[in-house]
Amino acid sequence: MHLSYLQYQLHFYGLQACRMRNAGNCRFSSWQLYEPGTVPEPDTLYFMTAEDFREFQFPAAAVCIPDYPGTLELPEQNGLYLESGCTKASFYNLIRKIFSDYEKWDFALSFAERMDPSQLLELSTPILHIPLTVIDNEFHFIARNTLYARKFTGDSLSVSEMEDLLWSEEFKKCTYQKDVFHFFLQSEQKMLLCYNLFQNGHFFARILGSIEEESYAVPQEILFSRMVVALKNLIEEERSIFRSPGKSREFTAAVRRLLEGNRDVDPQILLQQNWSLDDTYLLSVVRCSDRFPVEEAEQYMRSSLQQLFPDACVLHLGQDFVCVWNRTCSAEKEYSLREKMSVFLRDHAAKAGTSNIFCGREDFSLYLSQACEALRLGEKYAPHFWHYRFEDYACFYLLERCSTPYGPWQVASPALRVLRRYDKEKAGELYRTLDAYLQTGCNVTQSAERLHIHRTSMIKRLNRIKKLTGICLEEADTRLYLMLSYKILELSGTIT
Repeated sequence: MHLSYLQYQLHFYGLQACRMRNAGNCRFSSWQLYEPGTVPEPDTLYFMTAEDFREFQFPAAAVCIPDYPGTLELPEQNGLYLESGCTKASFYNLIRKIFSDYEKWDFALSFAERMDPSQLLELSTPILHIPLTVIDNEFHFIARNTLYARKFTGDSLSVSEMEDLLWSEEFKKCTYQKDVFHFFLQSEQKMLLCYNLFQNGHFFARILGSIEEESYAVPQEILFSRMVVALKNLIEEERSIFRSPGKSREFTAAVRRLLEGNRDVDPQILLQQNWSLDDTYLLSVVRCSDRFPVEEAEQYMRSSLQQLFPDACVLHLGQDFVCVWNRTCSAEKEYSLREKMSVFLRDHAAKAGTSNIFCGREDFSLYLSQACEALRLGEKYAPHFWHYRFEDYACFYLLERCSTPYGPWQVASPALRVLRRYDKEKAGELYRTLDAYLQTGCNVTQSAERLHIHRTSMIKRLNRIKKLTGICLEEADTRLYLMLSYKILELSGTIT
């Protein structure tokens, strides 16, 4: 960010008494509130009071002083010096907003080729503060921000609007311009910022910004020029989301209804992709980290997943992205899907949960919930992994449900409580002995080796366990109950 940009934003928000020292085109990438006595970090803008600045002894990239007297000359330090008159808290809140808006915009420009044009224009609104639109050579709106939509509510300009604005002829005179240029709109006595878009060498659309206040024209033109480069790549290369790769809006809406539990879907719509409710399906829920700007990067994430998995239908639900695979139609192997998904998750600091395979005539919403459960369980029991399949965590799911609404010890076998009490009183190891015996498939020799005791000692311990508890280890149901009990206690953290 440049000092001149920050001065422009402060001017826009009414802080006009703002003087700037800007030797060497000063710029910075972050900001901090200055704490007296600390050494400034490089590439950082520091905010401090005039009193703190008087004690400031170290050079910094730039400073911003909100209460610098206008009667004083500017010091040699690069920075903005304001005689704002606003409170310290309100000033810092404004700065936080300015930086937040700029970071979102800068991120959007970096991934613009996979965003929606209107969303990019909307993210540019708090940066440029002007109505913005992209309009084709037949005066249909390809995209526009809210400020522009308030002026023109239809999908295109009407004949009367074109005649009133004198665009139908005047605009065509500028169709060979290659760079950002100005166009004076006589009907409104207003200057427009313009940039032409070409397809195969022919003009087909124009990006427009209406300069509302001449005093901001210079910084707005600089920012407009940055924005149009991103929009040019987005629209001319036909990678906008409104040209969704192979999935019509009607088809996507039908899949969304299935995920919501609505089975009343026209089969003919699914047939657009050769899908049928008799096919088998798989669902994955992709969730970004809390630090990932999902709202700003929604189109990028959805488009990236769609390009990576062209056979899938990708939707954005809440904070998650849902991939719906038709396994009957797809020729891609499941292990290939898992590998590609794992790489994507790693590169985007995201995680995913995947459901079991199911028939399309079953309830999609239940398997969506299953994929979410896989993600929850995976993050709980294996947080270092990226991708979690429900089948790998189904045992954890069942065990959690086993102890609901009871506590772990209430649902576990009473025999284990007896063994724990005995071990505590006699300093024994019967609880651990029974666990080892069950884990080795009731093999006396292997369990003795695991416990590092003689086989005879193992048999004596088992006899003692049977006598104390009265359990019959020859019964399969008893062994299953005991094994589940051990696992429930382990997962609950009651026993480690």
